[in-house]
Amino acid sequence: MRLDEIINACIKQGDAQQALKDTSGNSRSYLQLQDEIAAHVLQISSRLQSDKKNVLAIVSERNIFLPALLYAVVNSGAAYVPIDHRFPAERISTIVNEARPNAAIVQNKYREIFESACDCEIASSLALSEEHTLLVLAQEPVGIPADAVYILYTSGSTGVPKGAIHTHSSVVSFLQWCSDAIDCSDASTFISISPLQFDLSVFDLFFPLFRTGTLLLVKEAELANHRMLAQIIAGQGVNCVYATPSFFRLLCTGGKLQQYSFDHVSHLLLAGEALQWQLLHDMKPYFTKAQCYNLYGPTETNVCCYYKVNEADERLYPVAVPIGKPCGETKIHLEASDDPSMPELWVAGGTLMHGYVAGPASFRMLDDVRYYNTGDLVQQEADGNLVFCGRRDRMIKKNGFRVEPAEVEKYIRQLEGVHNAVAAPVVVKNSMKLVIFIQSDKVYNLLEIKQYCLSKLPYYMVPDDVIMVQDLPLNLNNKTDIGQLVDNYVK
Repeated sequence: MRLDEIINACIKQGDAQQALKDTSGNSRSYLQLQDEIAAHVLQISSRLQSDKKNVLAIVSERNIFLPALLYAVVNSGAAYVPIDHRFPAERISTIVNEARPNAAIVQNKYREIFESACDCEIASSLALSEEHTLLVLAQEPVGIPADAVYILYTSGSTGVPKGAIHTHSSVVSFLQWCSDAIDCSDASTFISISPLQFDLSVFDLFFPLFRTGTLLLVKEAELANHRMLAQIIAGQGVNCVYATPSFFRLLCTGGKLQQYSFDHVSHLLLAGEALQWQLLHDMKPYFTKAQCYNLYGPTETNVCCYYKVNEADERLYPVAVPIGKPCGETKIHLEASDDPSMPELWVAGGTLMHGYVAGPASFRMLDDVRYYNTGDLVQQEADGNLVFCGRRDRMIKKNGFRVEPAEVEKYIRQLEGVHNAVAAPVVVKNSMKLVIFIQSDKVYNLLEIKQYCLSKLPYYMVPDDVIMVQDLPLNLNNKTDIGQLVDNYVK
């Protein structure tokens, strides 16, 4: 089935039950949501061409209006590409120029930001909701598959972001697996935490429909305040939370969780980063009745492996919580790496993306099956569970977001007086920091580097610290010895 068919069937089944709510007391029933979607489909279709694949940029915070707009985009046969309003103008321009959306749904307060960063002409506009406007752009969309649903842009190893295209087939495969494997009760309450450009948002926005559940939309200011967010999760009766380990770590350290009861939380889904047992120990006193899942997968596959947490397994996997076994019909191939004990993970299956908007993907045909190279190194234990061991390249995950050091270094090297720069991950007290080591005639402080990077890079790629160095140490292969840099920093 197509995603639009599933959306419509689930919403029709929901009838008068609550579909959406926010922390200000606003809500929508499934019947009301159905009417909003139908109205938006007519609005979108009236302004866009019906004989071509339309691509719509989405520039909006999460709010009570957003789900209906996204469902309408899918129902109209178009694909969406999320663009964060916090992105610098250069990043927005890069995405618009490559993905070439022929329209955009923009929250009104970010319209000026989008239009100033967008090089193309605005042909017309149409109010869609109290807060959103449809902008028709005077450009033809890039040639993407007719069954594309969304394009998510991630950090690229070449220094240029790349857009992963997911289709009805890959999205439905993912959601169907979720429905089979994650046993949330019908009418459960879910909370939308992840920004649209993060693949966790696909679960947030679409999976509640499978359970005729209620999706709680929270404001950005609430997301930034972990004590307030803990209060919301407790007070709004949230049953399922899907977020990164970094999110839960902040919730445990700053949320004052001991003040609330979370007995209604039945499912905690963690993804985007390596999961440590210690975090689960820290969470357990508060989420006493929750089943935890460790979900694994790059943006190119959404989720492809999972592990239903069993605390008794810690003695078997003392280093980290396993990423588990393949989801549903997902297939894996373990390719030999430089270290025979840690092969490289290749994956295939229904959740795999179509490809990138521009540039080839790391696909390989094995026995007539298309596999994707994750670049992750794993160990497979005797029971079949996989354990994440690191990367074959320098890509890191920070707060769940993919960060390619090459992208950060590219811009730092453009600064006046800079001869070289190396970005490296440093783990301090179980938290990932991105540190930039700069060899330069001119001294730069952290504030200067942060302000500069915010003008060039997404907020989640901005370095946490800067170290000025006279020389960059070399290893035996005459390459920068990143390990020595990190060791010196930690000392």
